[in-house]
Amino acid sequence: MRQFSNVLCVIEEDDPRTGLERAIALTKRNGGVLTLVSIIETMISAASAGRFHDELSEAFDALRTKRLSHLKELAANVPDDIKTVCEVMDGRAYMEVIKRVQLYDHDLVVAHAREFGGPLKRLFVSEEMQLLRKCPCPLLLVKRSQTKPFERVFAAIDFDRDDDEASVKVKAGLNAKIVDMAATIADQDGSRLDIVNVFTVPGEGAMVAGWIPMTPENLSDYSQTCRAEAEKHLEAAVADGGKRLDLPIFDTDRITTHVVKGRARVEIPEMVQGMQSDLIVMGTVGRVGVPGFLIGNTAETILGSIDCSVLALKPDGFESTVTVDR
Repeated sequence: MRQFSNVLCVIEEDDPRTGLERAIALTKRNGGVLTLVSIIETMISAASAGRFHDELSEAFDALRTKRLSHLKELAANVPDDIKTVCEVMDGRAYMEVIKRVQLYDHDLVVAHAREFGGPLKRLFVSEEMQLLRKCPCPLLLVKRSQTKPFERVFAAIDFDRDDDEASVKVKAGLNAKIVDMAATIADQDGSRLDIVNVFTVPGEGAMVAGWIPMTPENLSDYSQTCRAEAEKHLEAAVADGGKRLDLPIFDTDRITTHVVKGRARVEIPEMVQGMQSDLIVMGTVGRVGVPGFLIGNTAETILGSIDCSVLALKPDGFESTVTVDR
């Protein structure tokens, strides 16, 4: 089972306990550390505070004391075989989280997403999107309304026929992480797990338009070949996950694989909504060496179009645009 040894859980006073409970479940017992942090976004400089500086300082000190007391109350309910650390920080939330990840080598961040309504009903606001783009370790953003275990987990993995050898290797490693984390959470919660690959047929548009000569029969055969190849890769990814993890879920009928032809940015949000998925596990970056790089903004488009919790994973070698001096 995939568990973490150094977890950072971001707490707000009115947060439900779901995020903390999830952080505890994913923290390694006997040797794991769970850090609870509360971040105060002061946004007031000494100059702008003027003659009210002393009064404001006292008010923020009182708030810090209150927040720290709240964290310690929560920490008292963490199992004894997990070491807990409580800290109150000042600053821009996503920046402070990422800096702490880099300074203390956290291997997972858990936080609640701030939801808002409106016609689009998108889940994530700018602060969460910044974390999704730039946090170098796995990031679990839990919907505040998700107060029960996940009933249906959606894992999106990608096999691109056009990738070069180096990218294929990076993507294979990322796919393995996605399968492992999705299966771990689904196994813990007794959830259904949908593992999905959205594939394309390279050159299909040009063939249909007649720019590349291809009979309808040969185009159909070519499309079926692409589908069969995607199915083979998907089945192998799931089988490999079962060998790595040896979890009970792999011996049940709770895992379903889906191979869908189309564009990921269109198909994945529609499938997540149609399946009423509670959690999507996906990679947000497909290449390494370029800070914050998102291939064609596909991941960002998907994340801006869904309304469920997200576990976002980065490939090995990802570089965040937020840096800190050690």
